[in-house]
Amino acid sequence: MATNQTINLAEACLCVFSNRNETDRIKITHEIFSPDVTLYESDRVTKGYEGLEGRMKELIAGNDFEFKAASEPVENHGLVIIDWTFGPTGGDPVLKGTDITLNETGKIDKVWVNFSG
Repeated sequence: MATNQTINLAEACLCVFSNRNETDRIKITHEIFSPDVTLYESDRVTKGYEGLEGRMKELIAGNDFEFKAASEPVENHGLVIIDWTFGPTGGDPVLKGTDITLNETGKIDKVWVNFSG
């Protein structure tokens, strides 16, 4: 897959996690993630579309927080590393981290989420 497409998928991954429109979020999830996507966090492993949707709902419940890219993505053969922030729209971030996405099938197959503060 072309580098630009791989990077676009990684950037879309950040955006979809902030999307509060459930219909749009599910549609985008199916467009950018493979059906057997695996999300690795330090305290859990989430699999598939249903698991991902559940995790997205958890993250946006009761707040107006959004994910924003905090660095230019770096791509190497389907693997993309991108730093991010998560916090209120227009406010200071409450969380920072790095996503590592792996694209081997034309969609995101795996995401590792690393929190840094």
